[in-house]
Amino acid sequence: MALYALQVEADEMWSFVGNKDNKQWIWIALDVGTRQVIAFHVGQRDRDAPGNCGKKFLAAIGKSRFYTDLYEPYVGVIPENQHRRVIKQSGLTNHIERFNCTYGNVSPGSFVIPWLSLKN
Repeated sequence: MALYALQVEADEMWSFVGNKDNKQWIWIALDVGTRQVIAFHVGQRDRDAPGNCGKKFLAAIGKSRFYTDLYEPYVGVIPENQHRRVIKQSGLTNHIERFNCTYGNVSPGSFVIPWLSLKN
């Protein structure tokens, strides 16, 4: 039985950058325990995108258990013994799905923290 350091949920969502003709995909890995984003990648929704994000979060956190939806490009990016592909109704990707619903409908300017952007 393997001991995993983190439980990670990974998913993708899209947004427009600048105008509706510039659709970009955001690939996100979320630590279930702390709800922190541990890695992300912005790019296209193609076969290479999960690999680009996967390299970032696998290098950063090592041995973890990853939960993703059934989207095929995740297969082979995350080592098989660490990866569980689940349907959304399983509840094992609830945190990342909620995160995407919360932040998927806001403009990038909403991510600016007002008290950090004020000059003293």
